[in-house]
Amino acid sequence: MLIPHLPSRWTKPGLVLCALVLSSTCFAQGHKPGFEWVTGTAKANSLYTGTSMGVNMSQQLHEGLSMDLTVLGGRAEFDNGSFAHNSRMRVYGAVFNYTPFHRHTHAVRPWIGSGIGWISMVRQEYAVQPQEVTAPQMSEDAPPMVRNFTAELPTERMRRLAMPVRVGIDVQLTRRSHATLGVTFVPDRDILWSMTQVGFGFQLGRPRNSVRPLLSPRFLI
Repeated sequence: MLIPHLPSRWTKPGLVLCALVLSSTCFAQGHKPGFEWVTGTAKANSLYTGTSMGVNMSQQLHEGLSMDLTVLGGRAEFDNGSFAHNSRMRVYGAVFNYTPFHRHTHAVRPWIGSGIGWISMVRQEYAVQPQEVTAPQMSEDAPPMVRNFTAELPTERMRRLAMPVRVGIDVQLTRRSHATLGVTFVPDRDILWSMTQVGFGFQLGRPRNSVRPLLSPRFLI
C-alpha cells in the first residue's frame, strides 16, 4: 500500500498546498470547516502499545463527503529487561472521509476514509543495562579506557509517502460540537501502525438548523 517515492523537496509542500486550495474553495462556497483533537493508543507490529495524539481540520465537501487535513503522532516500544526498541511516528496527510448518513437525519454517523500522507519515523534500539568493556591501558599512568556499546546502536530515520486508512464513528452532540471515535492504519514497508483514538471536535460558524443533534434542544446554541 506504499506509493512510489517522490522528491522530498516538493512532495510535502505540494500536498499541503493542494489541500489548502481545495479547503479555501469550499469555505468560499459556504461550507464551514471544523477542528478535532484526538488522543489514544498506538500499536506497531509486535511492539508494546504506546500513546498517540493528533489534530484534524475537517472540511465538508458535499453531504456525506469531507476532507481532513490531519497530523497524527504515535509512539510504541518493546522492552524485555536487557534490550529495548523505541519507534516514533508522525504523519501529515489529506484524508477523504465518506459516510452514507446525512447530518440532518442521523446524529450517529459511521464513516470510512483514505488518503495520502507523508510519514516521518524514528527507530532506536538500545541496551537497557549498558555493557561496558575496559580496553587495555596504553601506559601505566593512563586511565583505563571504557567503551559503552549503547552509543554505538544505530538510530534509523525514514521519511516517505504512505496511504493512511481510517474508519470510525461521529456522534453529533450539538449543532457545533461532536465526539469522534476512530481507528487509523498507516502501513509502511515492514511495519503497520494502528492508532485507536477518541476525540472532540467543533465547527466554525453557525451550521444549518437541519443538523440533527443527540442532546436536548436547550444545548442548541
